[in-house]
Amino acid sequence: MPLVPAVGERGGGVLSEWIVDAGLVDGFPVHGTSIPGVAQRTGSTTYYVEIATERGTDDLAFSLYPVPGALDVLLAPEFMEVGRMIELGFVSPARTTVIASTHRLLSIHEKIATGRAIYPQDGLQRAAGAAARRLVAFDALALARQHGTEANAVLLGALAGAGVLPIAEDAFRKAIERKGVAVASNLAGFELGLALARSPGAAGRASAEAPSLNTAFALGASADALPADIRASIERMPAEAREIVARGVQRLIDYQDARYARRYLELLHPFFPSTTATPHQVELLGAVGRYLALWM
Repeated sequence: MPLVPAVGERGGGVLSEWIVDAGLVDGFPVHGTSIPGVAQRTGSTTYYVEIATERGTDDLAFSLYPVPGALDVLLAPEFMEVGRMIELGFVSPARTTVIASTHRLLSIHEKIATGRAIYPQDGLQRAAGAAARRLVAFDALALARQHGTEANAVLLGALAGAGVLPIAEDAFRKAIERKGVAVASNLAGFELGLALARSPGAAGRASAEAPSLNTAFALGASADALPADIRASIERMPAEAREIVARGVQRLIDYQDARYARRYLELLHPFFPSTTATPHQVELLGAVGRYLALWM
C-alpha cells in the first residue's frame, strides 16, 4: 500500500498512475485514490494506492483512505512531505519503507518569514530514519536534472528497486510506455532510480546526499543561469551583498518571472553605493535586499 504525498505540478499524479498501471499490467487487482490539497506548498495532494497480494482476486473491497501505521511504502517527491506524514502517524518503524527525494521546495511559512525560517534538514533526516523501517532517500530532482529526465520517474525506479511491492520491474517499464509521455526520458529516469535503490548502502543515503542550503534557496535558476542583464546588475554590487540579492532574484523569478526580478533590482537601485561602499551602506543594501524580496 503506497502513499504518495505530493506537491502540486510536480508529477505526483503521474507517479501514482504509473504505479496503478504497473499493477494492472502485472495482473494484480489495484485501486488508486487521491485527495486534493489546498494549493502548492500550503497542503499536499495525497495519492493512495492499494494492491492485492494475489493475482486473479476479484471480490475485494479496497479502502479509499490510508490507515495510520499501516503503510507499506511512503513515496515522497519532496522531503518535507515525509515530515508531514510522520507527524500524521502514517509511517511505522515496523512496516513502512520510506522512499524520498531529499530536495526541498520551501513552504509558505519558510518563504514569508523575515528571518531565517528554513526547517533544519538534519531534523527531517533524523525523524525519517527513526520513523521508517527502511529509508531510501536521495536528491531525485538533482539526479533528474543532471540526466535530462524527471524526478517522478527516478522515484518510480527507486520504488521498483526497493522490492517492497510484488510488481515486476518490467511492468513499471510497460506502464511508462503505455502512458506515452516522454517515454524515452522517463525510462532513463526509471533506470537511474532502479540502479540507485539496488546499490549498496541505499538504505542510509539521506545524510550522505542531503542538499545544501544553496539547493534549498535556489528554487529557480542558478546565479550562472540568470539573464545577462540581471547578472551584470548583481555583479556591480558590493561583493558582501551579492549573495542576498542573487537569492532574492532567484526567488522572485520562481514566484513570477525575470521581469518581476528586474523590478526588484530597480527598487534596490537607490540603495546602491555610488562610490566605495562603507560597511553601513553594505549592511543597509543587504537588509533592504532581503526584506524587499520577501515583501514582493
